[in-house]
Amino acid sequence: MDEKSEKYVREVAELLSRGELYLVAGAGISNLVGIPCWADLLKEFAEAYKKQVGGFSPRAQEIARLAKIEDLDLFELMLNDVQGQMVLIEVLKKYFDNQRYDKIHRKLLELPFRGIVTFNYDTCFENACRKESMRTELLEKRWFCFPRYRSREIDVQKMCDGSRFLLHIHGCFKYDCEGVVGKYELENIVLTQAQYLKFYREMTMDKIIKWLTTKHILFLGTSLNDRYFLDSIAPHRRPEGLNELANSSKWYKLCSSEQEYCDMLDVEKYVMPHIHYKEENDGFLRAVNAISELTDVDRGGVDKVVVPDSVVIRESI
Repeated sequence: MDEKSEKYVREVAELLSRGELYLVAGAGISNLVGIPCWADLLKEFAEAYKKQVGGFSPRAQEIARLAKIEDLDLFELMLNDVQGQMVLIEVLKKYFDNQRYDKIHRKLLELPFRGIVTFNYDTCFENACRKESMRTELLEKRWFCFPRYRSREIDVQKMCDGSRFLLHIHGCFKYDCEGVVGKYELENIVLTQAQYLKFYREMTMDKIIKWLTTKHILFLGTSLNDRYFLDSIAPHRRPEGLNELANSSKWYKLCSSEQEYCDMLDVEKYVMPHIHYKEENDGFLRAVNAISELTDVDRGGVDKVVVPDSVVIRESI
């Protein structure tokens, strides 16, 4: 591995060791526990609705068409139909009303991230807490950007003070805080296109986005092709729009393959080195373990650790 590649790995380890690195987790991590990717989940909604009402229903046919092109307008159709609401809840409960987690969630919790930000509807990080005391601490520092009427007003400074926090950007299907234990509702999560558009224009999200652009971040399990998120960060993160704080922050992304790196939408515009791992032999976990080993400064310091050959670094142009 060349000197430049090792430099990026050590930067991640150094930021973790100093407690200055934040984790942004996407659907790729949830895939490890059997939760489908967004495209497959939309198809499952459409198939379940078709079974419920019959394949000749014009509404079912339109929902199937929208699912193929990943158009969020399908949720508008389903939410305006009683049977559609029942199907949505049934499918969402199938994947999000459980105690699932993967060893990668537990491993990530063991690393000294300053905070964890997730776009996912699941509670995998909460479920992965090794001890009850850890879970209690995490729940006390858990924040939601959605729904607004249930979530606390997010004070970024307060959120970042003290112990590590967990922030659910798009809500959480199973809502179990403030005395509401295990309640799941469609209103707990951002679903429709109208909701996304309104959500990303709110003052709270504007504060969160501006705050994120000034922090050191490792992106895991996310393709970063969410146009709502990208449209929000673009004015702050692209080279021509970087302010002094954003210019000093570093973003890294863990990628599953060379192809994902090549297909990334406008990735060169967001100043983000890429860490690639081999998909075979539990490559995702091995890559995280490699970062963990580099973070262990008690083993002679970051400069003394050899970067494993299985981890490849590519810098975006």
